[in-house]
Amino acid sequence: MATSTHIQSLLSRNAAITTYQPPPHLAQLGELWAANPTIPRTLIISCADPRCHPETIFNLNPADPADAAVVIRVQGGDIQSALSAVLAIDNLINFTHTILLKHTDCGTLVLRDDKIKAQLKERVAGSGMEEKEVEAMRFGENTIPMEESVRRDLTWVRESPLVSEGIKKGITGMLFHLDSGRIEVIE
Repeated sequence: MATSTHIQSLLSRNAAITTYQPPPHLAQLGELWAANPTIPRTLIISCADPRCHPETIFNLNPADPADAAVVIRVQGGDIQSALSAVLAIDNLINFTHTILLKHTDCGTLVLRDDKIKAQLKERVAGSGMEEKEVEAMRFGENTIPMEESVRRDLTWVRESPLVSEGIKKGITGMLFHLDSGRIEVIE
């Protein structure tokens, strides 16, 4: 299959980069953290919405080790949907700070799990895939205000036996207001 014009444009932008500085190897990061235990090891779980880029929202500088963050973007900033990635990366990094970042005007307020499941069941009909696999899926619908969604997820993190103590102790819930660009800390 031929690459689309848009993808070709993205590849051309990458090819035009002349000042690339490779990041440190993972082993070097481990050494840096061991030698400087006060350097934050930050995880940001946020929505995949293209209007919300944590790197921009927090004005992160990837060249600064104190600003380096693992950013996992998933629908609605739903930590349960991102759990396997969170657990795997935490196993390597041992996060000291975690931000659960959701935002106003989120698409998860209008998407509905049942509607998505119905479409998927139609798609897999006759494929041999069992409907119960589709039925077990979660897509992160929110039927509560986003402030409450943040609180619900904070409670889930703090009560989950799967989540490390580092994440539990260092988690902060936040709501990004698209209309003002400001962040509200949610307790």
